[in-house]
Amino acid sequence: MRVKCLIPLIAVSSIIFAASSCQPEDIQTKYARQESNIENFVAAQLKEKPEMRVEYNNGVVRLVLTEGEGEQLQSSGTLTIKYAAYNFSSGSITNDGLIATNSSEVVAAAGWELTGRSYENITLTLDNSLVEGLREGLIGVKRGEECLILFSGRHAHGRISVGTIPAYAPMAYHIWIQDIENNQ
Repeated sequence: MRVKCLIPLIAVSSIIFAASSCQPEDIQTKYARQESNIENFVAAQLKEKPEMRVEYNNGVVRLVLTEGEGEQLQSSGTLTIKYAAYNFSSGSITNDGLIATNSSEVVAAAGWELTGRSYENITLTLDNSLVEGLREGLIGVKRGEECLILFSGRHAHGRISVGTIPAYAPMAYHIWIQDIENNQ
């Protein structure tokens, strides 16, 4: 009688083990699909405007829409920006995916209600307080540059949901570099 009880327990344990061992592979498949969507998006943008430049940095893609001038931002630098952050799960940058911005123009174009909120530039230091993909994507930008920084959930918030950003979501940032300062 006890042997009969053990067989279902072993079978259930095997199923649980098999399901849990597949989960990381499913996440890796999700990230690979996101990275493929990013590459397809970049290819479509380059086809439309071949003068754009693409930079790759540790799995993060920066598509330079407008070249900047002067020195490049180093990994410990500070920069002042306008930005628009998007959930890139759809494989495109749309107003439906807009998460946050400090640009009144982006807010108006998205049809968001303009409130008494200040739409001033923000200043960031490239440190560990920034999401990895954004930090890696900003290294090398120049004053006056306009770019898109795209990365899979692997370089975003991973398995953690943050505000309206779901777990494992790929991200896209539209960045307008106002100023940079390299901290020596």
